[in-house]
Amino acid sequence: MNTIRIDRAAIEDDILQQVGHEVQEALLMYAPEQWTDEDLDAIEEKVTKHTRLVMAALSTDELQSPGALRRHIANAIADTKRLIHER
Repeated sequence: MNTIRIDRAAIEDDILQQVGHEVQEALLMYAPEQWTDEDLDAIEEKVTKHTRLVMAALSTDELQSPGALRRHIANAIADTKRLIHER
């Protein structure tokens, strides 16, 4: 059972890293240049929090789905853009 937890934790860390990278790229592309680091961090934190909630609801097998990851990254980028426009 510990192996499953370790594997799941590694999968989740990888997903968070990939999503975080894409969110940072979206912030660089779409956020106004005059925004502070605090503004950018607040959006990244909201999207990361949502990613953690989604991962908690998925099985380990579902977390390993490349298609699901691509879809979630696309949704995370869309959420980032939406949050930028709401500020």
